[in-house]
Amino acid sequence: MTDLLKDLFDLPAQVHKSDFVLELTSGVADPQRTADTYVVTEGLKDSFDRSLNLIDSSLSSGRSKATYLHGSFGSGKSHFMAILSLLIDGNEPVWKIPALHPLRDKYAFVGQTKLLQLRYHMIGARSFEEKILGEYVDFIRKHHPDAPIPAVFADEELFDNARQMMTDVGEDKFFTKMGGEKSGWGTIATGWDKARFEHHASSEDTKLRSELFSALVDSWFSAYVDSGRYVDIDTGLAMMANHAKSLDYDGIVLYLDELILWLSHQASRHEWLHEQVQKMVKLVESQAGSLAIPIVSFIARQRNLA
Repeated sequence: MTDLLKDLFDLPAQVHKSDFVLELTSGVADPQRTADTYVVTEGLKDSFDRSLNLIDSSLSSGRSKATYLHGSFGSGKSHFMAILSLLIDGNEPVWKIPALHPLRDKYAFVGQTKLLQLRYHMIGARSFEEKILGEYVDFIRKHHPDAPIPAVFADEELFDNARQMMTDVGEDKFFTKMGGEKSGWGTIATGWDKARFEHHASSEDTKLRSELFSALVDSWFSAYVDSGRYVDIDTGLAMMANHAKSLDYDGIVLYLDELILWLSHQASRHEWLHEQVQKMVKLVESQAGSLAIPIVSFIARQRNLA
């Protein structure tokens, strides 16, 4: 008896170029399909092993780390990052891939350590800060709606605007909307007045500035989080780490997809391009252990950035 190919394989009636492309976010959203359409070679198994080891060592040492994922266009970098992200979450359909079984017991943090994973599709971003920090804010809004807004926005301008509004509407009305004086029998005043406002606004303590920023956004300036004005990337990453730690996360994992394509679209703007590349390189070259929790970054690139 002769078997036909159509009886041996599940072949689609039509095939398009887009059928071979998997976006990072959609791959994570459909783990079963992502696992079913992925073949783990010995080389890929080794790459997953090294990637998980990078995260494991970062968590153990408390030091932020980063690496590039090399590959030509269409080589499967997005699919790789989607699988890796699902592995970290302990997703069963992905861990059922036989070739990955030896890695399950090797990394105790998988499915146990609380990691905040952010997946970036860089196309359309106006700046590195806007994408990296802005998507963190969106994640917090969606998954932690009761948490304070992370102070990753440029706050000096906000504080100046608040002072002007304080003058326009009067201090009583201004601070009443912010919560005013909250004191009572056996309690300590935790509300806002001008003295506390100025103390926080002039402080170099990021925790105090963040507290004032969040109070202003929650009361008078709710639209400010859509302003697109962010702190520098170094400060922003520190803010992200502090904020995530306050929500009991043990680390942050960033996946940056389509990064080179995004940069190439603005290649004629040499000053802008140099500026954005330097920000990105900071993720790879920074080995500082001063962040509240470590940040691990996986950056997909098609060619040598030099």
